[in-house]
Amino acid sequence: MAYSALPTALVATFSGFFTGLGSTKMVYKINLVGLIANAILDYVMIFGNFGCPALGVAGAGYATSIATAFSALYGAYLVFNEHNEKIYRVLSNWKFNSTLSLQFLKFGLPSGMQWALEGMAFTVFLIVIGHFPNGDVAQAVMTLVGQNLGNKNPTVAECATKDGIKISQIYMACIAVTFFLIPEFYISWFKTEENLTLWTSVSESTVQLLRIVALFTILDSFYLNISFALKGAGDTRFVSLIALIIPWPLFVVPTYLIRHQENPLILAWFWVAGYSLITALIMYLRFRQGKWKTMSVIQ
Repeated sequence: MAYSALPTALVATFSGFFTGLGSTKMVYKINLVGLIANAILDYVMIFGNFGCPALGVAGAGYATSIATAFSALYGAYLVFNEHNEKIYRVLSNWKFNSTLSLQFLKFGLPSGMQWALEGMAFTVFLIVIGHFPNGDVAQAVMTLVGQNLGNKNPTVAECATKDGIKISQIYMACIAVTFFLIPEFYISWFKTEENLTLWTSVSESTVQLLRIVALFTILDSFYLNISFALKGAGDTRFVSLIALIIPWPLFVVPTYLIRHQENPLILAWFWVAGYSLITALIMYLRFRQGKWKTMSVIQ
């Protein structure tokens, strides 16, 4: 998976080029190429089809890395062409702009730290769970907010954020209902006959977890929309600070402390749901404060 780090960064850069232009269909195409390539390579490399050895989980990692490289190559093809050269000088204008680069770092580093810090918190959370005794609407919102603030139109940016939240909530509510009513539908995809005793235990716990996750996803979609709106406006330091401070006392440390209690897995995910509620409220209050309306990523 480490081999996919550079292609992933390139995909993000090429996608950012089109996102800034509001051409989100091109972002869709770049990711679609990777998705299709990943599906085909998974079929070949995981299960050993077409003469390839069955590599299992390792094959899934190789498939993802290669598919990401396909996305990066296709993204480069879409960006570095004659049309974009005429309008944006994407090939000829390679001169380093220190002022602009510092602006990118000023807003980009805290934005990246949000993902890194939240990812680290969830990784530790999953490691703790692993030692228990028993075993893109938000992107659209960021695009619209960034564009409208760039055009000095914060009112439209605010409306775009609220509309994005409504769309996300409707979508996630529909998914959450299925988690509550037909959890067995999702569980059945992973059923194994090799260890029925283990499967029975896992399936019972998963039904309860899916219902907790249903609540978490609704709250998390709200949080993502607001946080992406704030990041699109340039309020990246605040978003990163929340990602640094909030996860550890709200769900990582409590999960560690309850690891020896009865049903720690269910309790741990209750903590995660509580975390998503609090972070969603914090982001909402920050959004209502309105400071983001006066920010600008590129001066």
